[in-house]
Amino acid sequence: MELTFKPGKPQELWSTGLQRLYMLWGAEERWKDIAIGALSDRAVPEEWRDFDYEVLHLAECDANAIIRAAGQVPFGAERRMVLVKGAEKWRERGASSDADTFAEKAAAIPATACVVLVASALEDEARRKTIISPKFDAAIKKVGATVACGQLQGEALTSWIVDECRLAGKAISPETAAVLVETAGSSLIRLGHELQKLTAFVGERPSVTAQDIQNLVSDLPEDTLFQTVDAVMRGDTDNALLLLSELHRHDPRPQAVAGKFLAILSRQVKLVWQARWLSEQRVSSSNVRNLSPQILELLPTEACITQVAFKAGAIFNMAKNWGFTRLTKAQELLLQCDMANKAGADNDDVVFGQDVVRNLQLLVILLTTNA
Repeated sequence: MELTFKPGKPQELWSTGLQRLYMLWGAEERWKDIAIGALSDRAVPEEWRDFDYEVLHLAECDANAIIRAAGQVPFGAERRMVLVKGAEKWRERGASSDADTFAEKAAAIPATACVVLVASALEDEARRKTIISPKFDAAIKKVGATVACGQLQGEALTSWIVDECRLAGKAISPETAAVLVETAGSSLIRLGHELQKLTAFVGERPSVTAQDIQNLVSDLPEDTLFQTVDAVMRGDTDNALLLLSELHRHDPRPQAVAGKFLAILSRQVKLVWQARWLSEQRVSSSNVRNLSPQILELLPTEACITQVAFKAGAIFNMAKNWGFTRLTKAQELLLQCDMANKAGADNDDVVFGQDVVRNLQLLVILLTTNA
C-alpha cells in the first residue's frame, strides 16, 4: 500500500485499519513527526507506553533485532509499537544485505505489532525513485504501507503559513508569508520555529508584518536557540550557558539575541504551565488534541498547547520538574529581565542591570538552579 501524508488528516494512515508496518520517508521531517505522534496515539494508550512502546536506532541494531522487538507480546495494550529511526542507513551499500534481511522477514511481523520505520531526508530525497531498494519497497507495500512525506511548495506552502498563524491567533498575508519563505526556506520545522517566534514577538498586535520578519528572522542558528531553551527547561545550567554563548557568537547584537531568546523561553514556560495544569486535571498528553470545551475555555488563546499538540508528550514530561511556584517565579524573572534589557536598572534591589549579556546569563542561572 502506498500512502501520501496529508496535513490535518493523519487518520488516513489507518483508514483501512492500523497496519503492521509503516515506512515514513520524504523531504518533510515535520510530517514524519506528526505521523509518528498520530500512530503512537492510535496504537498504544499512554498508560502502557512504558511497556509497549520501544524506540530503536538502526545505527545500533539490525533487521533481526527489529523483528524480535516486534514479536514480543504486548504487556497491556492491544498492540506493541516499535519505532525505528535512521532507516536511511539501509540505503548505504554496506547495509543493503541487512535491508534485504528485513524485507525477507517483514511478513513475520505479527498482527499485535505496529512497526514504524523512519528514513530521514537526504539531499536527493525529492529525486529518489525508490525508498530503499525495489525489493525492500515491494516488501513494505505488501505487508503494510509506505508513507510519502513531501514538502509543500508555492501557494500550498504560503497557505500553510497563513493557516498556522491563524491557529496561533494572528494574521499574515500570503505576500508576507512568501517573504518568510524567501528568508527562512521551505522546511516546515524551520518555518514552524520562526512562526512561534514571530507570534510571540508581535505581542498584542493582530498580524505579522514583513518588517517583523526582517527584524526577527536572521541567520541565527534556530536549532541552537531552541536547544538553549530546552537546556534551561531541563535545568542543565552548564549546557544552557554554553549554548547561550554560541547564540551571542553568531549574532553580536545582544538586544536581538535577548528578544528572540526571551520570546521563545516565555512561550515555553507558558506551555509547560498548561501541561502541568492539564496533568492535575487528569488529562494526558495524548488527549491534548481532543480537549473538552470546558477545558479549552480555561486555556489561553495565545501560546496554547493545542497549537503544538504533536509536542505534547515532551512538554508534559518537562512539566514534571516544574511546579506552579517555580513557574510563577520564572515568569517574574522573565519580565524583570526583559524590562531591565529595555530600560536598564540602577537600583541595587533589582536583580538585573544594564548589561544585556550578563542579564541573560544570570537569568539562565536563576532558572536552572531553581533559585
